[in-house]
Amino acid sequence: MTTEVTIVFWSVVAARFALPLFIPRFPLPAIIACLILDGVDQTIFQSFGFDPPGYQNYDKAMDLFYLAIAYLTTMQNWTRTSAASIAKFLFFYRLVGVLLFELTGARLLLLVFANTFEYFFIAYELVRTRWDPRRYGLRWWLLMAAGIWIGHERHGFNYSDSAQLDRQRDAVRAAVTKHRDHPALLLWGLGNEMEGPESDGRDPRIWKDLDVLADIVKQADPHHPVMTVIAGAGESKIKGILEHYPSLDILGINAYAGAGGAVAAARRVGWKKPIVLAEFGPHGHWEVAKTTWGAPIEPSGREKAASYSATMAQLGKHRDVCLGSYVFLWGQKQEVTATWYGMFLSTGEKLPVVDATSRGWTGKWPANRAPVIVSIDTALRETRVAAGKSISAKAVAEDADADPLTWQWAVVRESTDRKAGGDAESAPPAVAGAVTPADGPAAVIVTPREAGAYRLFVTVRDGRGGACTDNIPFFVEP
Repeated sequence: MTTEVTIVFWSVVAARFALPLFIPRFPLPAIIACLILDGVDQTIFQSFGFDPPGYQNYDKAMDLFYLAIAYLTTMQNWTRTSAASIAKFLFFYRLVGVLLFELTGARLLLLVFANTFEYFFIAYELVRTRWDPRRYGLRWWLLMAAGIWIGHERHGFNYSDSAQLDRQRDAVRAAVTKHRDHPALLLWGLGNEMEGPESDGRDPRIWKDLDVLADIVKQADPHHPVMTVIAGAGESKIKGILEHYPSLDILGINAYAGAGGAVAAARRVGWKKPIVLAEFGPHGHWEVAKTTWGAPIEPSGREKAASYSATMAQLGKHRDVCLGSYVFLWGQKQEVTATWYGMFLSTGEKLPVVDATSRGWTGKWPANRAPVIVSIDTALRETRVAAGKSISAKAVAEDADADPLTWQWAVVRESTDRKAGGDAESAPPAVAGAVTPADGPAAVIVTPREAGAYRLFVTVRDGRGGACTDNIPFFVEP
């Protein structure tokens, strides 16, 4: 090897040793980094004209190194024992396969003993960043282990890399073979927005490989249909699927502002097979008006409930092809704000969208309805203000059950940790002492001393498990 190749080789090897050491402290980003490096290291070597002898043995050893650290991390960090038990089984199942491969050299063993532990670890950590894993039981985690995650290019997957494609196909085949007889299995969800939430869907590589994967699924399990979920019902995406992905049985669509018309839009383009509205919710933060400083204006709780009701009413017009729908999100998460997409508060109270969904499903309102904020009157609304200024605010709420209401006000910095496609975001802190008093329908807001974008949040609770929360953005001038 030349000096240059030697430096590259040992740099990559050192990175494969170093990155796993971050998994216990930063589980999700660290294991994704390990996965990406695992997928590209041979390509890096070959780009410098070097193909290491015995690469497969080296690669499997390095895989086991970072997977072992990930497994130890589950023992340290995971609070859900059922999920930890599944992870333990998947890890040692893979360990047996690698040992047999080393003894026999039979690559088929790597397919039979597929590395599903890694994907289960990633799935759990994704859940853990947003929700409490203790809320979910053994059956839920078993079904998650059976799910088939398809690579996203924004996460480092390369649809032009034959090695990555082969690994993905092996993983899909192994997952289907393992779970095809599970009594809870309804259909195979082959990927979710793998084309990218901001993509126009014109890249045929993804659709073509999904067609290959769907054939793999059907060969292993001819008894369950295949659904793939895309972001929105864009014409170019539907046309790309029709042209390059004929094996698809059910089209899943994630949609927000256009959710009510998504099924009709797909049918207009020429889709004739069944459809599932796989994810719908309020108007998305990319679909609403923005302030002059670029902050998206979150719909009110009342507006969100109305949009959920409208979407469900529209779906009823397409019962001949629409198999059903999933609301997003049965939980709570930080995405732009801590309240935009969740149907519950972090403290557990349901929001008005839960009532709207309940009525859409059953035809009647629940026994106790959540309160609804009718208005927030303040000069802060979507405006620029000076620092240290006292500004009054007053909110009005209604409760269909006439329950006594309690109030909570807070000023929170505008989120700067923005991600795409629902990837995990960190929540910004509240500003201490910015609201006086903070427990009634009226309050005085003292604008923060530090310049920048903020939101004023008001939350009302009925004391019986119902709540409503709204916010307004404002900007403190330097």
